[in-house]
Amino acid sequence: EGGADIQAALDQVTGGGVVEIEDNWRYPQTPAVAVDEGRTLVLRAADRRRPHLAAAGPVVLTPDADGTVVLDGLLISGGPLVLGAAGDIEVRQLTLRHCTLVPGLTRTPGNEPASPGAASLVVSHPFAEVEIERCVLGPVAAVAGATVSVRDSVLDATDADGVAYSAVAGDASAPGGALRLDECTVIGQVHATTVDISNSIMLGTVRAQRRQEGCARFSFLPDGALTPPRHRCQPDGTPVRPQFTSLRFGDPGYAQLRASTPEGIRRGADNDSEMGAGNFLLAPVREANLRLRLDEYLRFGLEAGLFYAT
Repeated sequence: EGGADIQAALDQVTGGGVVEIEDNWRYPQTPAVAVDEGRTLVLRAADRRRPHLAAAGPVVLTPDADGTVVLDGLLISGGPLVLGAAGDIEVRQLTLRHCTLVPGLTRTPGNEPASPGAASLVVSHPFAEVEIERCVLGPVAAVAGATVSVRDSVLDATDADGVAYSAVAGDASAPGGALRLDECTVIGQVHATTVDISNSIMLGTVRAQRRQEGCARFSFLPDGALTPPRHRCQPDGTPVRPQFTSLRFGDPGYAQLRASTPEGIRRGADNDSEMGAGNFLLAPVREANLRLRLDEYLRFGLEAGLFYAT
């Protein structure tokens, strides 16, 4: 804590263990994270803390065969996470939970991306397995052979015409590894060998190289998307579009669907909640329940309304 050397702590647990940051300090460091074969190393924030790792370049992750690196609760800016190729066929695992990898790497004083289109995560090992949960991050570059699973997250190329997922950052012609998206909002193009999409909003072109595998279900897909078989996706013959409070990272209403969004999207997920990263909040379901209770218990002559903070 207090800006101490993170690298020194990481070097003590290469055989497996946990490094916990116990404050909200800004750490201007670029650590290298290594873990031995078959071991797990966790770098995490303490409960109710949000430390900022302000890197000066790529943060290199080098787990040995069957090794796992877990990053939990961190804000990372200045450089991408890089899981390099290992020259063998052994699995390497990376888990990101509750992390923010700043889209554009850093932000300008006007809150614009300093490096539009730059990858937040680079996966070069074709046998890597990556799990991302409850995160906000910029584009992901993952080579063919790797598998990337993303849940309850925002994948933001800062522009719907940018490249959010492929094998090479910024190159939509190179298909990335197998991609699974559950309850995600994706701002940018996606090109993968296979895709499996559920309860998600895709704001850029989607192309799956092998469309006989996977499924797209209960999701918003733009016109021209090349996906596996679809089930109850939008637009379904009607010109519906998601409407957001803001799509600029850092704004209070970032990636939040407006209440004016058509019901086919706002209640179009398989749990009757909204598609996209806000699905787990169950906002439409909670609003409907509140209105029912108000009708039951509100005194005669009184009226009630819902007012949103953002």
